[in-house]
Amino acid sequence: MNNNAKRRKQICDIENGEDNIQEAKGKLELETKRLVLATLTTTPVLIKDIHAKDTWSGLCPHEVSLLRLLEKVCDGCVVEINETGKKLKYKPGTVIGGRNVVYDCGVSRSIGYFLESLIVIDSLGCSQEAYFNMAQR
Repeated sequence: MNNNAKRRKQICDIENGEDNIQEAKGKLELETKRLVLATLTTTPVLIKDIHAKDTWSGLCPHEVSLLRLLEKVCDGCVVEINETGKKLKYKPGTVIGGRNVVYDCGVSRSIGYFLESLIVIDSLGCSQEAYFNMAQR
């Protein structure tokens, strides 16, 4: 099968709802890079058993905040978190940047935690100038 035929099959699979979802397990702290890469490649990601072995299992507030920030800088981004917070399905959209987005990232993590992801997405994902206005209170 040549490259054009493979590409047509991939497009048909996506149109038929058969997205190739990348699966992972473990701490979301280790998976933030996976979320950034998924955003840049527009590949859906399913992360299971988030902090399953920790005392407080499930997503932490700063992790949820990062996901909400990714939703703001991507058009068409879908984040699904189950009731316990142990399972996350992330389907990235098109990176639009954050020119007029103001986001309060809270105080549970430093601003560097959020900027680490945004800098990579901004430098590799945006074709236009993007300005991120962030505040930490």
